[in-house]
Amino acid sequence: MLRNKSFLLRLVVAVLSCSPVLAMAAGWDDVLQEYGRNIRIGLYALGGTIAVSTLIWSGIQWLISRSNGDHQHTFMDYLKQAAAIGAVGASIVLATGMWQAYGSGSPV
Repeated sequence: MLRNKSFLLRLVVAVLSCSPVLAMAAGWDDVLQEYGRNIRIGLYALGGTIAVSTLIWSGIQWLISRSNGDHQHTFMDYLKQAAAIGAVGASIVLATGMWQAYGSGSPV
């Protein structure tokens, strides 16, 4: 009985030690990379949507303040909002480029 348990334990260890090889054959890493790409594209789309929405909202505030005549939100505020969006977008683009060039280990 004890001999069968040790054989069974050795068999389980052997199967588990070969499981990463079997998992690689199944292509699970490709699936995870595809999920990562989809998440990255989704985050870019979400960030772009938020940026355009805030720029539109700033433009609406500017037009409303002009029509009311109080000038609480001016064209300079609109330009400041556009500059902030541009700075954030540029930092994302530069960080992505730097990661591709220096962080991935295989520059293209």
